[in-house]
Amino acid sequence: MTRRLLAEHEAAHAVVAAHYGQTVDSIRVGQQQGETRYSGTATPREHAAISAAGDLFNRELGTVRYEDFGCGDLADIEREHGLHALWRANRDARAVLVGQRQLVLDLADRLMDTPVLQLG
Repeated sequence: MTRRLLAEHEAAHAVVAAHYGQTVDSIRVGQQQGETRYSGTATPREHAAISAAGDLFNRELGTVRYEDFGCGDLADIEREHGLHALWRANRDARAVLVGQRQLVLDLADRLMDTPVLQLG
């Protein structure tokens, strides 16, 4: 797994969170894992789309070869809300990310230079 893959993954979470009006508090990208923290009053459907965004971006829109690194975000959606909700979350995230791909890539570039961003 590369830091670039993680940077794009976390940037996608952040961009979708902001799209839904959430405050992105921080983004962190390490060598093996990352984390995006946000706050606000996301609906369950919005939260699911935010959670699905990272893996979806890596699979469909990213600049580096996709690696399934066992992201727990998708498993959490399916376990908590069912497979139908997982598919809907992917559709919702895709609808945002297709139009915001460059923003995700620009944020990922920033995360490559500054792996911890305190934003909120």
